[in-house]
Formats: sequence, structure tokens, C-alpha cells
Amino acid sequence: MKSRNAWPIMDWNWTWPKEALRDGKRIALTAKEFGLLEYLMRNADRVLSRAQISERVWDIDFDTGTNVVDAYIKLLRKKVDRDFEPKLIHTRVGMGYILTAAP
Repeated sequence: MKSRNAWPIMDWNWTWPKEALRDGKRIALTAKEFGLLEYLMRNADRVLSRAQISERVWDIDFDTGTNVVDAYIKLLRKKVDRDFEPKLIHTRVGMGYILTAAP
């Protein structure tokens, strides 16, 4: 039986609380990384600006002088994209980030 708290997206499956699997492999994430991944997955195939991400995941107004979103995207990519194909987290220059199987 499928869990009510499981959401399969592409080759991902994540459950609440804080468990992420990709291609059947468990990915260890911090609470903030999981929150970021969850937000990206809930908005799959949509470009999200740094401001949208910081306001939703960190509950703060976006400060253009900080790179916290970029730093966490980099950490998340190392965990969820480095050893897998296709890469799912993409940068849209001048716009933000998108989680999609399309390059």
C-alpha cells in the first residue's frame, strides 16, 4: 500500500518526515536541505527566484547581499545530483532555479 505521505516525482520518492530516496538510494539531508528540496519538488518544472526560495524556505525577506540560497543549492546538488542522471536541479541565469528532468 502506498503511503499517504509519499510523493514520487521522476526517479525521486520522498516521504514525511525528512526521508528522500533517489533511484532507491537513501539521501541524508539536513532539515533545511530537505525543506529546500521539498519546495523545489512541490514546484517541479517551475523556475523559482532566489527571493521566492528564501521567503518560503527560510521565512526571510531576500537580501541581495547574501548567497545563502546559492550555497544551499550547491550543497543539495552534491547530494542529489552528483551520482545520478539525469541532473534535476538547474540554474536559469538571471531567473533562479528549477527542478526538472529537462536540461
